[in-house]
Parts: sequence; structure tokens; C-alpha cells
Amino acid sequence: MEGKELLKDASGYRCEAKFRADYDAKYGEHQITVSIRQMVMDLVNELPELGEKDIFQEALICLKNDAGRAAIIMVWNIAFYHLCQYILKHKLAEFNNRIPLRYPKKWKAADMPLIKRYEDFGDEMSEREVIEVANSATIITGTIHKVYVEKLGKRNDAAHPSQAHITQIQAEGFIDDLINNTVRLLTI
Repeated sequence: MEGKELLKDASGYRCEAKFRADYDAKYGEHQITVSIRQMVMDLVNELPELGEKDIFQEALICLKNDAGRAAIIMVWNIAFYHLCQYILKHKLAEFNNRIPLRYPKKWKAADMPLIKRYEDFGDEMSEREVIEVANSATIITGTIHKVYVEKLGKRNDAAHPSQAHITQIQAEGFIDDLINNTVRLLTI
């Protein structure tokens, strides 16, 4: 090897930044990387709300800069926001009616949450509870439920300090699955 193209530290070997940039320029990116980035860019144009668009733009920046943890967290937030907006606009009565049936022992009758606006979801219920009520009320399908539950666990791994290492490919797979199997299926 010439110079310091391959560097070693406590976590193992890695390529020096200039060498890696030259290599990437010469050999390009994986097709899946290009596809996921394009999907995120395309989705920005499909989303109805400016807030969603802004977060996806920032998630794309994270994705381009190999910040997989940040991209996972941001895409999760927008997918959960999208679910809440879907409920508010199309299924609010069904959702509110199902809360006492799904969680009969959690709240006293007088304290039962009544969701009226987006902020009420976070004030009154955990993300998991929202997903479970939506599934129980058949607001979302079993497949969408399964994806949301799995991705919530992965988001938690990304959001909290842990020994879990998140690679670019893992982040891309997370985003692909979450966008295609939840957000695109819930039309606001």
C-alpha cells in the first residue's frame, strides 16, 4: 500500500477518507443505495404536508452522509406522524372507540384518553399503544402492524445508546420497508 490508505484503530481497519472517496468515485455506489435515495426523494413529492417533506429532506441528507442512526430515527418519526395523521383524518372515531376495549385496565373510565389532535397521541399514549389500538380497530392491516412494531424496535435500537452497530445497508433496508409497507399504503 502506498501512504496511509488503510488505517487501523480500536474498532478495526478502515479506509482513509481521500482513498475511499477516490474508490467510490471510480466504482460508484451500490444500486440499492441509489434506489433508496431516489425513493426518498420521490416520496418527498408525494407527501401532502410540508412538515413531512422537511423531515424527509433531512433524512435524505443523513442517508447521503452515512448517518444511518439519524436517518432511521427521522424516517420512523415521519412514518409514525403519517399514521397519526391518517387516523385523525379518516379513522378517529374508530380509534377513540377502540382505546377502552384494547386497554380496559390501563385507564379509569374518567381518565380514558380522547384523541382530538396530533399532540394528544404523544401526551396520552405511547407509540406502541397507538399502533396496537390502530391494529385492534382494523385501521391498519396485520401486515402494516407487523412492520410498524418491528421498525419501532429497530428505531429504539438506533435512538438509544447500545452496542448495536447500524450499517448503511441496514438503514436503507429499514427505510425501504417502512416507506413501502406503511407510509405509501396509508393515503392521507
